Amino acid sequence: MRYFYLSLILVMVMGCGSGEVKDITYDLEIHHGELEEKQSLEANKGDTITFNVNSDSSYVLHLHGYDLEAELQKGQNNKILNFEANATGKFDIALHEAGDEHSHHSHDHGAHGAEHEKCENQFSTTDNASPSINLEVDKDSTNGTLIIKPNIKNFTLVSGSNDKNEHSDHNTETTKKGHWHLYLNNELKGMYHMDTLTLKDLEPGDYKVRVALSSTSHCEYNISDEVAIEIMGEKKGHDGHGHGHGGENIIASLEVYP
Repeated sequence: MRYFYLSLILVMVMGCGSGEVKDITYDLEIHHGELEEKQSLEANKGDTITFNVNSDSSYVLHLHGYDLEAELQKGQNNKILNFEANATGKFDIALHEAGDEHSHHSHDHGAHGAEHEKCENQFSTTDNASPSINLEVDKDSTNGTLIIKPNIKNFTLVSGSNDKNEHSDHNTETTKKGHWHLYLNNELKGMYHMDTLTLKDLEPGDYKVRVALSSTSHCEYNISDEVAIEIMGEKKGHDGHGHGHGGENIIASLEVYP
């Protein structure tokens, strides 16, 4: 058996009154690859969150929904993530063995009921120069796999920043650059900046796949498209363990409140 020990330290810099933005630091101690006790890490929207991690082995830590990834170096105190909590919802935190063929470019899930504000400045839907999406969703020969192609035009896809200081005011943002949000059955699954995404190990059933354009500060534009598709087969049973798709290990969750 492997064991994880998770310790939390919350540092509130900007006061403790209700509704005030805070700086929150979580210190995670990782030993031998497993979480000793499940805990929910909490923050409010607008808070700045920092993860400090000390690990006895090298891993890749992935925060779902926000689509943030960081490498953990064995025996080092890693200040690995610093970001602003822009989206609300419950976000899984997963651990992967270093060297796994895992990348946030192809991850598909982790944000439960996440919400994103609409950008104040929207694009004209009648202007040919405005961004557009022509969503294609295909099934792979492997059962439970979907290949998603947003086919985005007049919009530059860029990776997001982990540093809140690089996020502009999303209510005044007008540039044609950012990333896209993926929703499955109205649930946010991730934020991406590639042309094609492959989702694996999906359960059989009906899916509504929707893609929406987002600014670099995570507000959503009025440019989206959706496709309905069915995955055939019998539903798989669950063993109750905290393992996600692709061999990942869900070690904790971050809950961001409005």
